Amino acid sequence: MNLTFISDTHSLHDRLPAIDAGDVLIHCGDFTGRGTLDDTLNFAEFMAAQPFTHKIVIAGNHDWCFEDKRRKIAEHILKEYGLIYLNDSGIEIDGVKFWGSPIQPEFCDWAFNRERGEAIRQHWDKIPADTDVLITHGPRPASSTSVTTVSTPGAKTYCTRSNASNRASTPAGTSTKATAKRKSARPCSSTPVFWMNAIRCGIRRLW
Repeated sequence: MNLTFISDTHSLHDRLPAIDAGDVLIHCGDFTGRGTLDDTLNFAEFMAAQPFTHKIVIAGNHDWCFEDKRRKIAEHILKEYGLIYLNDSGIEIDGVKFWGSPIQPEFCDWAFNRERGEAIRQHWDKIPADTDVLITHGPRPASSTSVTTVSTPGAKTYCTRSNASNRASTPAGTSTKATAKRKSARPCSSTPVFWMNAIRCGIRRLW
C-alpha cells in the first residue's frame, strides 16, 4: 500500500504541483484558510480530483467549521465527495488500520484545542492499541512510545511495515510518502507502525 501525506495547505492547494498517484492520500489538517464551508467545498473538489483509491482527512486548528455548529454540514460535504473524515475515529483499508484525531494541546484558543492533562488524555485513550497508521494535527501522544516516524519535512520517504527501520529519502518534494505491506507482515512490537502529523509531514509553507 502506498500512502501519501499532505498538510497545512490553508486553501492554497491549487498552488501544489501535481501529486503522483497512489493508494491512499491523507491530509493531516488545516486544509481551510478561515474554516468556512466555502473553503471546505473547494478543498473537497480538489481532493476528489486526485488520482488515489482512498482519501483520508482530519481537521486542524484552522478548520473551525468542523467543530462548531456547522460541523454536520462540513462533514457532509467531505462525504459527498467520497472523502473519509476521521475525528477520534478509525477505518481499516486492505488490512491496514488507520486512526485520526484533530486534537492538539491548547494554543491561542484555536479549534480542537484541549488542555494538557486529563482533558486531552481522554482523546488519546481512544486510540486503539492495534492502530497501524496514526494521523494527528498536533504533537504525538506521549503514550505512543512505540511509534515509528517515517518522514522529515519536505522530503519523500518510503518505508515498509515489515522493517520500519529501513527507510530511504528522495530529494525534497511536496509530499511525504510511505509504503505499507499488509497486516500479515506487521512486526508485533510496533504499534502503531506509522505516526504522521502536520508538524512531521507538512509540505513547504505556502503562506
